[in-house]
Amino acid sequence: MEVDLTSELLVAALSKGPVEATLRGGSMTPCIPHLSRVRLQRPPARLVPGHVVLARVVHRLVVHRVVAVEAHALLLQGDSLPSPDGWVPRAEVLGLATHVTWRGRTRPLEPRESGVWRLAGSMWAHARRALRR
Repeated sequence: MEVDLTSELLVAALSKGPVEATLRGGSMTPCIPHLSRVRLQRPPARLVPGHVVLARVVHRLVVHRVVAVEAHALLLQGDSLPSPDGWVPRAEVLGLATHVTWRGRTRPLEPRESGVWRLAGSMWAHARRALRR
């Protein structure tokens, strides 16, 4: 999902505390629907699979899920995307998504949801492709 603020503004804002941003795109559907508000904070020192992060990926900002962690890089993937973004240097992770608000309801984003949302996202992606045929 793309974020509606520039990376420089986000980094500056995150240094002062949590930030809310409206996300565009369906790559994190159904966990984070298009035009949801997401609360972001500075990323913790330790990220684990299942965390949802804001990162710079090939000159754009995305909010995607961590699917694997190595010493200095993370493998990110949108829940409804068929393949990962590739390995992203840890320095390119700008924030951690902690809450999502959609249709007036706010809920926390927790790493333990990873398997459930990856399965739901995969089913959503297959259904969307089938409907386009």
